[in-house]
Amino acid sequence: MKKNMTISIILAIALMLSGCWDKREINELAFVQGIIIDKGQDNNIKLTLHILKPAVLAQSKGGSESGGMGGGGGSAAKPYLIVSEEGATVSKVLSKFNHDLSRELFIQQNEVLLISEKLARSGLKDILDVLTRKNEFRRTSYLLILKGNPEDIIKLPANLEKIPYGDILGAVKRSAKTSTAYVVNVNDFFKALTGGEGIQPIMGVLNILKKSGKPNGISVKDAAIFDKDKFIGYTNPLETSGLLFINNKIQGGTIEVEQSLEGHKCKITLGIVRSKTEVKPVLKGNRLYMEISVTTETTLDEQETTVDFTNSKMINKLEQLANDAIKHRIELALNKIQKDYKSDVFGFGEKIHKRYPYIWKKIKNNWKDLYPHLPVEIKVHSWLARTGITSKPPKF
Repeated sequence: MKKNMTISIILAIALMLSGCWDKREINELAFVQGIIIDKGQDNNIKLTLHILKPAVLAQSKGGSESGGMGGGGGSAAKPYLIVSEEGATVSKVLSKFNHDLSRELFIQQNEVLLISEKLARSGLKDILDVLTRKNEFRRTSYLLILKGNPEDIIKLPANLEKIPYGDILGAVKRSAKTSTAYVVNVNDFFKALTGGEGIQPIMGVLNILKKSGKPNGISVKDAAIFDKDKFIGYTNPLETSGLLFINNKIQGGTIEVEQSLEGHKCKITLGIVRSKTEVKPVLKGNRLYMEISVTTETTLDEQETTVDFTNSKMINKLEQLANDAIKHRIELALNKIQKDYKSDVFGFGEKIHKRYPYIWKKIKNNWKDLYPHLPVEIKVHSWLARTGITSKPPKF
């Protein structure tokens, strides 16, 4: 009986002590929607945060439902606050924010991290250590270089979304689907940087658009190339497309073809339905080279020509033009990234290491010198799956 009573008392105490030890009330939190990490003065780190104002968001929602944003004719208050702080480390800057703000920072829901070009050129080793070590930061947050002046992001108006970072997040997702930018998250970048030998990281790029000298919009396009943790240069749209083809990251997009067919000047746009790429090292005798094999399914999206694409002969010609266009993009990417930047963002070294470990053991110490001269063979097979509802061009 005494034993049972003791057990009952222990259980009762346990129930009273249980609960959320780290519980935080929503009305005590400052929700961070976007983060810019920049280089401050005297080698300090500068953080700029976009923090949501829940009360203003709620008012604007109520106002829009009753007939207007903010509920009246006056200018509506911005539903976000922009704050900046500098410090020796990211952790110290976050502590400053928590000391100065009336609410505790809540970063876990942040989906976009912007890195200034200036900071990226100096190296991101210490920054990445914080981003991957602290549980406040999501490893799934998109990671982009901010091309241009970080101050311009503060001056951006919100366009389709209530807050600028809503527009940025939408642009990131669209650029991935249309294959106009190389989109990565914190985890992707960190894995490429620390995952082993023979591969370098890549990052997406956020561009600030201006009108009459003032920031008025954004675009997410192209790619930022790194040598270890240091940014070294950008790719242009065609080079970016080639990079995406090589790394099997194509999700959609278009291929534009201009060519004379049967005496007619043709301007044709093909839509990419799906694409698959296999990259492998090949050893023939003493010759080591990389083989890139691309298979792409396309549709005829648009044609500015009188050529009839209902016959197989013209379809075959169009498929060959698509093959040539894809191969050209891949060659442009290789020329810029492999030969000019000398950065192995394709993971050629990693693939050699996996398939021919005994060869990699011999060449790994000289890989940086050997890599720019490594031969690459490109094979492209594309087919036209559909020519659209109207196969023949209209006659006028």
